[in-house]
Amino acid sequence: MKPKLELGAQNISEYEEGSYTGEVAASMIKNLAKYVIVGHSERRRYFHETDAVDAKKMQLALAHSLKPILCVGEDKQARSDGHAKQVVLDQLNTSLAQVSSDDLKDVLIAYEPVWAIGSGNFANPSMVEEMVGLIRDTLAQRYGRMASMYVRVIYGGSVESENAKTYLSLFGINGLLVGGASLNYKKFAAIVQASAPDTRN
Repeated sequence: MKPKLELGAQNISEYEEGSYTGEVAASMIKNLAKYVIVGHSERRRYFHETDAVDAKKMQLALAHSLKPILCVGEDKQARSDGHAKQVVLDQLNTSLAQVSSDDLKDVLIAYEPVWAIGSGNFANPSMVEEMVGLIRDTLAQRYGRMASMYVRVIYGGSVESENAKTYLSLFGINGLLVGGASLNYKKFAAIVQASAPDTRN
């Protein structure tokens, strides 16, 4: 029976091994967690991680049988300047550079518009659907339409119980990456409840 709860890590080192105090290698967590977040906007912003670094982390995660959750998304400036799509395309193409078609089945893509994370500024559902469509089209071009269909694409960015079901109902969305609300068990429980399938006849 498949477990209902599985553990994930928030980050891994870009290095396989060596003297990097404070870093946690993929080999150190592979027996503890199933998933690992790669490319979160806070890692990019505060730790100056680049798409090239994320490409290394993707490769290491997959080599150690971890399922990477690759975060992509534009900031407020890129959105207002009309460059949102190009930013996401660049993040995808560089971060997935070493990911093979066989590996793709173990990859999750999280679309997280940076300007919506923890801000209370909810992304318009139609805009999210458009960006998710872009992600899936890009995957189809790189790996083929059939391979792209099996990739789980999830959404993150000020997810709350009030909007969870709306985002989950969008075409191409397979789940949610919950941030700040997950730190409050009552809020997180409300999101889980709101996301549950309606079994009423």
